[in-house]
Amino acid sequence: MGKLAVHALRAVLVVLFAGSVFVQAVMVPLLALDLEGPGGELSHLRTPFLVITVLGVVAAQVVLVCVWRLVTMVRRGTVSPTPPSGTCMS
Repeated sequence: MGKLAVHALRAVLVVLFAGSVFVQAVMVPLLALDLEGPGGELSHLRTPFLVITVLGVVAAQVVLVCVWRLVTMVRRGTVSPTPPSGTCMS
């Protein structure tokens, strides 16, 4: 993988991670306020919906960190095309 491709992919990963932090810090609290608003017909779904939303954002952040680490391994050339000997995959 070329240097330019690595830097471009990392820039995209940073933007996506920043967007996910924005969703966690700003959008989820606003969603919580909106769900407890007037009417109250969705108030019983507030906690499960917020938990699922936060867990989804955290899962996406974990994927972004894993892709970042994989790109680092590719750049260093430490990604092995074959599994090491002595594993269950050999």
